[in-house]
Amino acid sequence: MSHTYRRFSHLPITTISSFDFESKRCLLFNISPTKLFLTDFEDLWKLGSKFWTIKERRDSADGQFHVEDYFCRFKKSRESSPREAEIKTKRRVTSIRDSDLCDAGLKLLFHGDFVFLLPYPIDNTCKHTHTIAESDHIKMPEFILSSVKVEAAKPYPPPNIVQALKKMNENTEISPYTDLLTSQYVRNIQSTFAEPLSAPTPSTISDDINATTQLLLSK
Repeated sequence: MSHTYRRFSHLPITTISSFDFESKRCLLFNISPTKLFLTDFEDLWKLGSKFWTIKERRDSADGQFHVEDYFCRFKKSRESSPREAEIKTKRRVTSIRDSDLCDAGLKLLFHGDFVFLLPYPIDNTCKHTHTIAESDHIKMPEFILSSVKVEAAKPYPPPNIVQALKKMNENTEISPYTDLLTSQYVRNIQSTFAEPLSAPTPSTISDDINATTQLLLSK
């Protein structure tokens, strides 16, 4: 870990204050060696964490470094078997993907107040074989999922939640992501709650969802 740190410690610090929404997501998608403040990374991660799936987490023996290695979510270790596909179809409609569709990787090196975004493995030159939009279809972005979870805990009908979220975010930078929402997706999330919260009046659903969305985006 210390060897990797020495190799990249000279990198200039990238600040994201001037980055627009898409530029922030691209930074976590098209990986090149980058040094960030930890606080900036935490803001970025909720926009792009769903691009990746964890392989390993570990700490250095002296506790100075923490490392996380990730594979692209399109890289599955094996293909879905026909039996698995049958079971998944009975539970809900899901996509069946081949294995090893993308060899891109991400290494996060945490040290003090900084995080280094690095290719994984370090000398990996593989780029994604797909687009950000295709990643979003595989796994809903965290900032959308958080908003849906808040509303799904309430006894709104799923179509109402989807319609309100899409309407509240028309012509905004996140409208392409709310367009991915379906009633079935919301229904699946609602099924994870044992008991919904008390129902607000139907006339307040749009205002309620709008307030929740703005609160989540402001964090």
